[in-house]
Amino acid sequence: MDELEKKFVGIRNTDAIAVIEIKYRLTQNAVTKFYNETLSRFKELFPLYSTYKLLGGVASYSEEKDARKLAADHGLFVLGRAGNKIEMINSSVIEQF
Repeated sequence: MDELEKKFVGIRNTDAIAVIEIKYRLTQNAVTKFYNETLSRFKELFPLYSTYKLLGGVASYSEEKDARKLAADHGLFVLGRAGNKIEMINSSVIEQF
């Protein structure tokens, strides 16, 4: 089931690319895996973007306890549900890898 709910979005401009993982329920394990496996290997897997600044983020409808905080601690964008809207929970993003 986890593989079915996993979605990625890439957004780029002239010198930066943002890779955002979208999950229904964000877990600490998902954040750790995204940060350590997906983002850390992104430029290797997509050499076209090797000179771009890499930004990462997660978006979710709900979360496991402290999963969004863990993502923010890694310097990722964090987007989440606030009532009927999606809001940016963490905008203090740092360049990754």
